[in-house]
Amino acid sequence: MLEVGEKAGLLERYTQIITDFYKKKTARDLKKLAAVMEPLMLVLAAGFIILLFFGFIMPIYQSIMSLSEMGVAR
Repeated sequence: MLEVGEKAGLLERYTQIITDFYKKKTARDLKKLAAVMEPLMLVLAAGFIILLFFGFIMPIYQSIMSLSEMGVAR
């Protein structure tokens, strides 16, 4: 396409057409990528929060259970 534009003396016009095409294509591709990444990031964030929650709750729960087995907590 550039060769045709160069021969016809319209190189600037053809390079602008190519530039516009790739700008639109890049914008579409980024929009698709964002649409895929958003749910993935939500799942990862939720998993991290659950991991932190259980990291804090499980030791407390185990301590309470061990105290109740010894008869300290009633």
